[in-house]
Amino acid sequence: MSRLVTLGEGMVEFHAEAPGLYRQGFAGDAVNTAIHASRLGVEAALVSRIGADVFAEGLCAAWLSEGLDLSHAPVVPGENGLYVISTDPAGERSFAYRRAGSAASQLSQADLDAGWLGEADMVLTSGITQAISDTAQSLVAAVAALPGLKGKLAHDPNHRPSLWAKRGGDTAARQALAEVAGRVAWLLPSWPADAVLLEGIASTPAEAARRFAANGADVALKMGDQGVLILQAGTLTHVPAQPDAVVVDTTGAGDAWNAAFLVGLLRGEVAEASAVIANAYAATILAHRGAIPPR
Repeated sequence: MSRLVTLGEGMVEFHAEAPGLYRQGFAGDAVNTAIHASRLGVEAALVSRIGADVFAEGLCAAWLSEGLDLSHAPVVPGENGLYVISTDPAGERSFAYRRAGSAASQLSQADLDAGWLGEADMVLTSGITQAISDTAQSLVAAVAALPGLKGKLAHDPNHRPSLWAKRGGDTAARQALAEVAGRVAWLLPSWPADAVLLEGIASTPAEAARRFAANGADVALKMGDQGVLILQAGTLTHVPAQPDAVVVDTTGAGDAWNAAFLVGLLRGEVAEASAVIANAYAATILAHRGAIPPR
């Protein structure tokens, strides 16, 4: 069975089900992708650090029940990050975070098990992981530099200005992307949120996709209800979005898309077919509140 490894921060999630009523879950972009990959039938492992706080037992139990390999996500002293999601009538989100100094933000090159990671069939890194701390950024750069991952590394820039604001803003975020962009097989950016990471202004999604591909990576540019642009070997293909998707909450839809797309590739599907599958799968996530819907 194929194995996908993700790197990043798991967090405690509270999402609003009604005014004043919140449901607790456990999420985070790397975690979300790993859980969806596991649900889609591949082995999924997480590289992280879990804080030994009051949430740790429930967090570990939830992720183990989803089939995640937590052998490289030890429980360590400290707290887990926490965030609260509110949504507007159109399903768009607003977030409130408590994550500074979290256990996962202490990720560093000391967490790199090169031999184990090199045995993975696909590894996904994230701009959010780069953004949470200097040491986490150094871990992502070290992973990208591993020669054993050539052709097996994907990266979602997943730009979060509020995180980068404390670490040098968009300029620092661009530098972080540059550290990995020339070493990945697939870049999985979003339009227009991640276009700020390009030097200058990209006026169209097609232009953005070509500029993201400048360092040699293939690109899957997610455009929400406009679908996805696949740029592979110089050929640009538009894959329409799933029609008539019901949008309750957009939280985690991009992470679900990443999982389904990468699982499709691991199963030998061509990129366009993998994107069709991913569009359909992500649409099912939009109809539920929170990042991880019920199975």
